[in-house]
Amino acid sequence: MKNEKDIVVYQDILNSIEKSLPKKIGSKEIVQVFTGPKIMPYLEDELFCRRLEDIFLSRKLKYIKNFRDPIYMYLGKYDMSKLSNAMDYSNVPLYKRPAFAAFIVISVILLEVILGIV
Repeated sequence: MKNEKDIVVYQDILNSIEKSLPKKIGSKEIVQVFTGPKIMPYLEDELFCRRLEDIFLSRKLKYIKNFRDPIYMYLGKYDMSKLSNAMDYSNVPLYKRPAFAAFIVISVILLEVILGIV
């Protein structure tokens, strides 16, 4: 940042992003922030990007299954690897995946049927 005036504007922009983001965010909300005309000039500043990444990480993040999603281009360009890892569906532990929960429920039902519990 160049001077104090820039820092005040910079902090105001980060504060407004933090206030406007919903509690749960995904690719769409993050891409909207990256493409906002007020934000774009600051994205070349490393400190700004660190703070922005922290704001995103403070939210509940939706996982992304599609590696062609435009979010990955932005996260790579602005070196937001923590956010990228947090949103990457392949990093979700097996026991937290919906398919695993469905597997457990079906297994219990089948076990009950087999054992004649129901």
